Amino acid sequence: MPNCYSMELQSILKNRCEIEEQIKELLAKYPDCMVMQLVPNIPGINKKVEPAVEIFQIGRDTLLNQLDDYKISVKIEIIKYELAFFAGLWVVKYCGLKIKKLCVAIEDHHPLGMFFDLDVYQKNGKKLNRENVGAKARKCFLCDEPAKVCSLFQKHTYEDLILFIRQTYLKYRYDVKGVVL
Repeated sequence: MPNCYSMELQSILKNRCEIEEQIKELLAKYPDCMVMQLVPNIPGINKKVEPAVEIFQIGRDTLLNQLDDYKISVKIEIIKYELAFFAGLWVVKYCGLKIKKLCVAIEDHHPLGMFFDLDVYQKNGKKLNRENVGAKARKCFLCDEPAKVCSLFQKHTYEDLILFIRQTYLKYRYDVKGVVL
């Protein structure tokens, strides 16, 4: 009998596969466009820990505002809320490298950007990465090491990472809106 952890993991993997298929379908339906994806950059199996939904909404709003500022129109927006996973997809007609640079700028400069995972899929289905636009690999939330290294070796506890995410979000809410939660 599977435990809750393995059921959540299976659900996330299934949802990711469905998102990947949906990206392929969108690229086939709109061959002259790119697909952008936003998922929360949250460690662990359950991506819906508090305040991940709020962070996702802020990431969505920031992305849409930036696209609007650059006069980049969105052909389609799809938001997926599943049991333990959620994602946003946007179809845009624009240069993939320029869109990826915009995404990297959001990830690197927004106060919560480190918690946004913004991906850009080109017409051929290839995902652009940070290196494609001359950006450095992402750093760990808690130290100056590359995030992939800390994740691989589980250098920090899940609890410490989630606590940092919550504290950073609360500081953002207070700094931006003067709201204490």
